[in-house]
Amino acid sequence: MRDIGKILLSVFITASIISCSKSYIDRKDDLAGICLTDPDKYERIVTSIDSAYAPFDDPVFFEKTLEICKMSVRELDDSLTLEVQRCGQELIGMIGPGYRFIGYKVTQDYSLFDEDSELVTERKIYVLDKDMVNIYAEYDANSMDYIMVHAMYNLWHEETLKAYNN
Repeated sequence: MRDIGKILLSVFITASIISCSKSYIDRKDDLAGICLTDPDKYERIVTSIDSAYAPFDDPVFFEKTLEICKMSVRELDDSLTLEVQRCGQELIGMIGPGYRFIGYKVTQDYSLFDEDSELVTERKIYVLDKDMVNIYAEYDANSMDYIMVHAMYNLWHEETLKAYNN
């Protein structure tokens, strides 16, 4: 009989703890308010949270990839080719043997009126630490920089799959 009492007590304590902690939905709403600088000016469409893994969600890796993308857009001469190779070697060094959990990615889709009073839809992506407290990076998913980097990531992914399948 004492064991049943202990079991009921532990179930009660567990239920109390769970009911006092914030749900995933509540946490997502908190993050939406944190990420948008003035939430009253925006109409939130959707907020999603996903795990963030290095290297591809690492802000430093993003910046190095962006640097290579911008170099590639310019005319490549011999000195610039060496610079691209140097940056490429740094990226390879950052990739390492596998993916590493670094925190979370919050994707925030929202609409707002621009300066011409046109309704526009925007997407921001935030990389947060493991505790979802500090924002490591903020990206405008509609920006040319973000699009270029993710196009490069997609090319790398395709090449990796080809190499793996051969």
